[in-house]
Amino acid sequence: MFFKDVIGQDLVKAFLLKQVADDEIPHAQLFAGPEGGGKLALVLAYARFLLCQNRGEQDACGSCPSCVKVSSLQHPDLHFSFPIIAPSKSGQKKVSDLFLDRWRARLMNNPYFTTEDWKDDLVAENKQLNIAVDEAESIIRKLTLAAYGGTYRIMIICLPEFMNAQTANKLLKQLEEPGPGTLFMMVCHDTEQLLSTILSRMQVTKVHLPSEEVLSTFLIENHGLSQERALEIAHFVDGNVNEAYKLLTNNMSNNEHFEQLAQWMRACYSNDAQQLVPIAEKLHKSGREAVKSFLEYALHFFRQCIVANYGREELTRLTADEAKFASKFAPFINHLNVLELTEAIEAAHNDVSRNVYTRLVLLHTSFQVHKLLRRAE
Repeated sequence: MFFKDVIGQDLVKAFLLKQVADDEIPHAQLFAGPEGGGKLALVLAYARFLLCQNRGEQDACGSCPSCVKVSSLQHPDLHFSFPIIAPSKSGQKKVSDLFLDRWRARLMNNPYFTTEDWKDDLVAENKQLNIAVDEAESIIRKLTLAAYGGTYRIMIICLPEFMNAQTANKLLKQLEEPGPGTLFMMVCHDTEQLLSTILSRMQVTKVHLPSEEVLSTFLIENHGLSQERALEIAHFVDGNVNEAYKLLTNNMSNNEHFEQLAQWMRACYSNDAQQLVPIAEKLHKSGREAVKSFLEYALHFFRQCIVANYGREELTRLTADEAKFASKFAPFINHLNVLELTEAIEAAHNDVSRNVYTRLVLLHTSFQVHKLLRRAE
């Protein structure tokens, strides 16, 4: 990942480049913001730039021995720490190195991935992610080694909000008094979940989602999409790059999602089992990721209906066909049921993520939705 590959984030890139040019690189930096915005992509580009042996003014060279090693995420001065599930073997250390190959594969495939994507890679199902005290000891041990390139040792800690107090306390001295050339870079989705002892020792950089214009331009230039299709995706995902990639991967357009949702909502409202069963069957056959994408779309649509109900049509993110359907359907999604509808869809999404039988999940959710829609009457 180079700076030029990071979608948007021009202000943050300029800020980081100035830090390097002024030789004022903080030893502990936290990159915070919503999922899908590019925090980890930025940090990878920043690390490459710092480790590059022949860097230019705006980016790493890409060809020096250091850049070659970073390209495969195998540079000896570039370390990663991330949340994992408890290892299956009793007594085995709870360290992220156990899953490092999966982590590298995920980063190489898509550095905009979400926490749920990582849980899927780990086959975590209902297991909890955690950064255990064993991981803190592993970090400290790695940072006692001399820098291979003689300049920086970079420790990238992803999702530090999964640290417990014991883990954080173990790292405090390292964060306050790191060795020469040691840099901590943390990537955090939710600073409110981060321990205050960690947050207070970091320089915080906010990373926002790229604008629709920036994302659509990227999709046109790098994925050969038409302007109409690129704008449709950028508008639907509201700048979330990971969600845009999922739509491209699943080859599922907004129109397809919309048509399925409209059919599903009509069948739910009438409690028509003769329609609900084949709808669930069709979605089931589309695959787990496609079902998750569809349920995420349903959540998006419900939220837009609530916005429309409060008379803020100018803020809705709907196509013309979606808006026409929403004008009739929105009254059935209101303060009487919206929270429970959202919870039902989110529960279905979680069940599908955990590999619960998709057809049964969808049918069960359909009957819940029927009762909630009728409540609005």
